[in-house]
Amino acid sequence: MSQQQAARVITARHRRRRRGTGDVAGRTGGAEGNERLTAMTGAVLLVLFAAEGITIAAVHSLLTLHFFIGMLVAGPVLLKIGSTGYRFARYYTGALPYVRKGPPAPLLRLVTRGSTAETRVPGARAGRGDAVELRLPDEPTVSRVHAEFTFAGGQWRITSLGRNGAALNGMPLDSEHVLSDGDSIRWGRRSDAMVSRVEIG
Repeated sequence: MSQQQAARVITARHRRRRRGTGDVAGRTGGAEGNERLTAMTGAVLLVLFAAEGITIAAVHSLLTLHFFIGMLVAGPVLLKIGSTGYRFARYYTGALPYVRKGPPAPLLRLVTRGSTAETRVPGARAGRGDAVELRLPDEPTVSRVHAEFTFAGGQWRITSLGRNGAALNGMPLDSEHVLSDGDSIRWGRRSDAMVSRVEIG
């Protein structure tokens, strides 16, 4: 076989391989599809957890509904674990679309008076309202939507959204700030306002 023929064979094989990869990406939605699936699953879980919380207030009269919602939660939880695990696997095995998206966000935890709220979803919001991803204890200085957490350049960042203000390590939050493991967030301008400890990873 001449060098020219060998080059044609290698090129043909490369094209077939790329076509196969494209077919898989088309069926699974690729990195963008994985991101959408993870976000949608998180939204479904948020609704189910909110409904579960409502039934707890009248658990004796809503016991059947409480158990039913509890069973419904299992499916989305497994799906979210699977989609997140799949992204980790694809990124660390060098799949180009996932590498271009950057490393998956490490787990972000807010530890507040013994309770913990956590997320891996960039754009997650924290507050005492029902429509947030990071639910904080119901305190007078905590707004319904108090802050937003984004992930870019391998770092979690916080932006204050609440009317009551917030402080990071004692310094007022007036713009977006990078978070580090062990940081403290005070939810309000008052010195006695509730504080959360940041845990990353």
